[in-house]
Amino acid sequence: MSETDSREPRPDEPVELPTGYYLDNFQTLLDFVDELYGDILSEEERRFSSGFRTLDLSARRLFVRLLMRKGPVFRSDKLHYPEIGEVTLAAASLESAGLLCRNHDRQVEEVARLLLRHELIGLLEAEPKSGREQVRTGWSRYRKEELLDRLLGEGSTEILAERIQHLFDWYELNHLQIVDVYRLLFFGNLGQDLTEFVLLDLGLVRYERYLIHRKDRLFTDRDVLARTLEVLHLREACCQALEMEDLPLLERICDALPEALGESSIARRRDRILNAVGRFCERRGDLVRALDYYGRASAPPARERFARVQDKLGDAKGALDVCESILAEPREDAEVLFANMFRAKMQKKLGLEVHKPKRLQHPDQTLLLERKPGRKVEEAVLIAMAEKGIPGFYAENRFWLSLFGLAFWDIVFLPVRGAFFNRYQRGPMGTFSSEFRKLRLPEIERRLEECADRDRLERRVLETHDEKQGIANYFVAWHPDLKAQVRTCLGHVPGPHLALIFDRLSRDPGEYRSGFPDLLLFPDSETYMMAEVKGPGDQLQHNQRGWLRYFAERGLPYKVIKVKWLS
Repeated sequence: MSETDSREPRPDEPVELPTGYYLDNFQTLLDFVDELYGDILSEEERRFSSGFRTLDLSARRLFVRLLMRKGPVFRSDKLHYPEIGEVTLAAASLESAGLLCRNHDRQVEEVARLLLRHELIGLLEAEPKSGREQVRTGWSRYRKEELLDRLLGEGSTEILAERIQHLFDWYELNHLQIVDVYRLLFFGNLGQDLTEFVLLDLGLVRYERYLIHRKDRLFTDRDVLARTLEVLHLREACCQALEMEDLPLLERICDALPEALGESSIARRRDRILNAVGRFCERRGDLVRALDYYGRASAPPARERFARVQDKLGDAKGALDVCESILAEPREDAEVLFANMFRAKMQKKLGLEVHKPKRLQHPDQTLLLERKPGRKVEEAVLIAMAEKGIPGFYAENRFWLSLFGLAFWDIVFLPVRGAFFNRYQRGPMGTFSSEFRKLRLPEIERRLEECADRDRLERRVLETHDEKQGIANYFVAWHPDLKAQVRTCLGHVPGPHLALIFDRLSRDPGEYRSGFPDLLLFPDSETYMMAEVKGPGDQLQHNQRGWLRYFAERGLPYKVIKVKWLS
């Protein structure tokens, strides 16, 4: 078991990072993974880690420096690191250890892209010239892209590689797939890298202290790790195939997707790929194939798209059945809104009795305001309401999420299996999914009961604000006015009302984190009003309708303020 370390905030003066800080950070990553996941690492991965540590200091520094640069190939003459010294010697050590490849022709096209324009011209000349003589040749009128195409079209890659070697050596790191394994085990994804360490070193981000137990680690065995790596690489390939509109490749990618086998993170990633490919096929008019991919996905909007495609194929009855199944077991509010609307449409098409949901009429108010350049409509409403003796502030999503994060801080950082696996997390894995509440159900339900006592809630929130100020939390947006806004809110909004808002938000923070009303207004010393502001032509969005309906059904005060400009 290890405990994370939250460093003290730095003063405002520039921070000078210690020499070789990046190597220290990389070795921290290796140490952490070796300790927590040593039992599921392969023999090759363990050899990489132990072998890396035996290299001389300059070689290790060069490896990490290149790892942090944009690759996959690097010009030797562009590498200058005072703390490393002679780069060619460090590269030779890496090459001897099998961690670096020098002048290999497999990446010659990438190497050619690193050539400067005058170098391209020089290689295209039968006898390369230099300086002004080059500019006088016929090649000088070509753009760099055209020169590159000409160069790549001449001769074999081996010959081109040999010619480029007369200009410089180039390097390519080996075993990057092993580095990916370590990154995934450390960060839980392949989107984060060593820059996370730098943000911490610079004092730009501070992280919460939380316990990391071996029994709660994200990857329980090698099979889960392998399937996660596979789906991540397939997602990257899918993005490229979608850009190229390569349908055969997309089909192969979808066929190669690993089964989730109860792993929610793998299931979510699978579904994103299947939904994306289904949408691609639907837009191309390949409806039968789109139906297949939507049918293989579980996460929204798979069922909505499935029903819409069925209707396009003339199967209104099938589309109606999907709507009924959605209403029987909805996975999110957006599905319910769609199913109610589309069911009525299909019932009408089939000549059946139409069950159309009653449209909710929201309480509203119209304001005639003078339009001023640079002033947002929400700001204009706040000023107008203040002039009427009704103060308030801009709340929308940021404030309510921050208040929730402060009220549930300890629960957010509760040690749960797979939630925390390194000390650089702003919250647990799965924060923005329905898994968030399911994995913390007893604690969340008890906290919701506590929220009914507003005085107790206020003490908890304000103490948490003072104790945790500046520490990274997915929910909390730290800003100078937050504490004052929290005080004002808790002085007006009843505890049971706050519990209702937190209850919905906690059920799926990913779905319910947006759509909150723009403003929080205070008509008098004891009451409050949530206000959604709409300028001319603005319409309520689905997520906004969901929250407003929720407020209406539970008696929470809200209204829609419609603004019309006087000029």
